[in-house]
Amino acid sequence: MNPKCIDQEKLDVSIVVPVFNRYERLQIVVDSLMSQDFTGSYEIVIVDDGSTDGTGNNLHDVDGKIRVIRQENQGAAAARHTGVAHAKGDIVVFNDSDDIAYPDKLQVLFDALQANPLCVAAIAVVKNPSKVDWSAPLWVKEMDGSYLVNNAPLDHFFDNYYPIAAAMNIAVKRDIAFFASKESEYYRAANDFHFQFKVATKGAIVCVSKITNEYFVGQGITTVQGIHTQAAYALISLADNYSALGKPPQFALSVQKRIENGSSHVLKPLLKSRKFGLLFAVCKNMLRYSRLKQIPRTVWWAISS
Repeated sequence: MNPKCIDQEKLDVSIVVPVFNRYERLQIVVDSLMSQDFTGSYEIVIVDDGSTDGTGNNLHDVDGKIRVIRQENQGAAAARHTGVAHAKGDIVVFNDSDDIAYPDKLQVLFDALQANPLCVAAIAVVKNPSKVDWSAPLWVKEMDGSYLVNNAPLDHFFDNYYPIAAAMNIAVKRDIAFFASKESEYYRAANDFHFQFKVATKGAIVCVSKITNEYFVGQGITTVQGIHTQAAYALISLADNYSALGKPPQFALSVQKRIENGSSHVLKPLLKSRKFGLLFAVCKNMLRYSRLKQIPRTVWWAISS
C-alpha cells in the first residue's frame, strides 16, 4: 500500500505532533523541533485536536517549515492519522506535544532507517527524569549509539502491555505509518501500543541506543483515562491483532494467559466507571480466547477483589 499524500510536494521527513490543550508547554516543544541539526528536508505538521485552552490561538503556519491542521476533538490517535495523511515526508517521525526533542533526533532516526533499509521503523531512547536516567527497550544495555535490530518485534507486543518505543519516539516509513495510524483511530487509550503493534506486523524495527527525547511528566492519556482503561484497550488491541494475523499458533498461549489475567483486573473498574462499551469488548474477547473453565474464576476474582 502506498497512499497518496494529500499535499504533493515531497520531503525527507515529516514530524507529526498531535496536540490537545498544551498552551503552556507547546512552544518549547516546537522550538526544539525547529532547531534540529538535520541535513535533509523536513516539516512539522501540528494537528490541533480541538483544544479549548487557547492552544490553537498560538499555532500558525510558518512557510516551508510548520503547517497547522485543525479538527474537532477525536483523540490523539485520530490526530496522528490526520497528520500522517497530510505529511509530505517519505519518513514520518512522531513527537508528543509535551516532550522536548534533542537537536539530533531527526538525524539519528533518519540515519538509522537509511542504514537498515529492511526495517520499517526506527526508535530511540527517551530520558525520563521522574523514574530513571533513560527508558529504553529491554534489549538496549549500553548507550553507545549502536543500531540494534529486532527482527521479531511482534514477540514484544504479545508478551507485554506497553509499547516498544517510549513516548512515541519513533520514525516510520510513510506508507506503514498511514496504515498503522488509520487502524488506531478507535483507541482513545493505549493508542501508542496499538499503533506500534500494527507497525510491528509489517517488519523489523531498529533501535538506536541513544537518547533523542526528554519525557515530560504531565497529564498524559494514562493519567486522564485511568490505568484500567489503558489496560482494557491494550487487551482489545492484543485480540484484534492476533485475529488480524490469522491467529498464529505460536502466540496462542500468550494471548490466552494475558486475556485471562488482564480481564480479571479491568472488569470491575470498567463496570464502576460505566464504560460499558469497553466492558463488552473485553468480555467478548474473554469468551473467545479464555479457557471455558477459567471464565467463572476470572469473573469471581474480579468481583471479589
